Amino acid sequence: MSARRGRGMLVPLDDVTIGLIYGRVSSKEQAEEGISLDDQLDTNRQYCAAKRIVIGGEFQDVQSGRRENRRDYQAMKTEVRALKAEGRRPAVIVKYQDRLGRNMLEAAKAYVELTELGVNVHIADSGGVPSELEYYMRALLAQEESRGISRKITSAHRYFREKLWHRPGLVPWGYRLRKATGDEDAAGAPSQVLELDPVTAPYVREAFERAADGESVRSIALWVAGLPSVARGGRTLGYATLRKRLRAPVYVARLGEYDEDDPDTVLDRPVAREPRIIDDDVWRRVTVQQRLAAKLPPQARGEFMLTGLLRCPRCGSRMSGRTRTRTTRREYLCQTAMVLGAENDGPSCWFTVPADQIEQELLWVLTGTLKAAGLPSERRRVIRELRRQVEPPAGGDVAARIAELEAERRKTQERMDALTDMRADREIDAEQYKRRSAGYLGELDRIAGALAELRRDAPKAAALLPLDVLLGSCSAWGRALTDANVGPLRATLAVLLERVSPVRLGRGSYELDYTWTTTGWGLIVAAIEALSADRSADGRAMREHLIRVDALARAKDPTKTIAALLDREQGAASA
Repeated sequence: MSARRGRGMLVPLDDVTIGLIYGRVSSKEQAEEGISLDDQLDTNRQYCAAKRIVIGGEFQDVQSGRRENRRDYQAMKTEVRALKAEGRRPAVIVKYQDRLGRNMLEAAKAYVELTELGVNVHIADSGGVPSELEYYMRALLAQEESRGISRKITSAHRYFREKLWHRPGLVPWGYRLRKATGDEDAAGAPSQVLELDPVTAPYVREAFERAADGESVRSIALWVAGLPSVARGGRTLGYATLRKRLRAPVYVARLGEYDEDDPDTVLDRPVAREPRIIDDDVWRRVTVQQRLAAKLPPQARGEFMLTGLLRCPRCGSRMSGRTRTRTTRREYLCQTAMVLGAENDGPSCWFTVPADQIEQELLWVLTGTLKAAGLPSERRRVIRELRRQVEPPAGGDVAARIAELEAERRKTQERMDALTDMRADREIDAEQYKRRSAGYLGELDRIAGALAELRRDAPKAAALLPLDVLLGSCSAWGRALTDANVGPLRATLAVLLERVSPVRLGRGSYELDYTWTTTGWGLIVAAIEALSADRSADGRAMREHLIRVDALARAKDPTKTIAALLDREQGAASA
């Protein structure tokens, strides 16, 4: 909240004390209730009226008292110095001294600064200006009280987490609070627990479904902004807030924070006792789209399929597409050329390549690779060889058991959700709910423990898409690349490629340097093997080109030894 000075009052005389009122609460919940801030303001105004102090400004913060950089707190001190520079007589008015802050060092520094300026701190609750000793004793007590509160809150949050309840705090969009039942109290619940809000929960579910289908967060934020206030729960849900909501584990009934490095590990956590809004599959689909967006950022007009994927060979920066107005020539330009002024730490790189030529080269390689990899004749042999290289021997058994447990967990969670709905609709009484839910919760705990143990002990394998499914659809992918619009093309490229860099061979001549994903590398192996039996000129040319592509890849990453695979098979054939 911003400072308000004057408020339409008469300009005070030089011999009149000008009161700068300061109030603070620690949380948004207190501020939105309005009780604490309004109470402080009313008390401070009444104090000023009784002491014949003219109010010169009112300042309020909604922040922890342990923070020194509170906006209005610093603005209030700035106003004090400005009034003293004008020859006025300011004073600081607070209801309680701990409203100024709970940091002992900051309290001492502020007191020294104010007293050296000849400015008194008035404590409205105690009716006057404290002595220096009293001020410091109160500051010390405020700091110790703050530490005690922090320890209690931390301990309470740890307790609720262990009992699989969401900690008290702001109510997420899509939920509302209700009083905990006796059974929930016995299970360690806080006094109020989350339940689905029948009005707002469907809109939260739709927002996640839109994100899972690939719609950008900015587009979803515009959709949310157009919803009626009741659908938003009276909230203002801007881009940043919505982005945070789409990463909140609470919606998939998990505790803790979002994991930036591996969002799907959120699903490895035990299932919380309060209801979910989305299922695990929607969460996974959303995280896939978030990773794709980080790799290939959305485009305003969607005309350039390599924006975000193409890297400058000179400086390594991303290259973005543009169309020249006069010539309508499409090209990719190094992004450092677009960074101007002080934001540019070094010289701009103006490396530019023609878009049509680069895109056609890439599509030629991908369509040929996908078409060859999709041939049925060599498919099963290639799949067996790839799996032998990238999967440990026991991985299949562990993965199968994890899949079985995941299916059991989903079924049990669905039953638990249905039971909760029945209790909310009063189709069953509390005793029935308690008896049946205890069994479901016990089953969920057992499954969560078994999954955690399996995932902890499971050997880590390279991430391949199911190749038997993928190779079977490669020919269709290859055809789709020639007719699809830029959106599906970019999604396909993100699966197959980490990055592409154009290498200039001569004037107007370029070769592409590819960095493949594990899945893309698997398809290159499959394509080279399948093309070994193709005697046509096009087949031989494509195979030779893919081997050159592989040679570049092996120079950068020796672990991807396609040549070793070919050598082994040639040796086996000659033997």
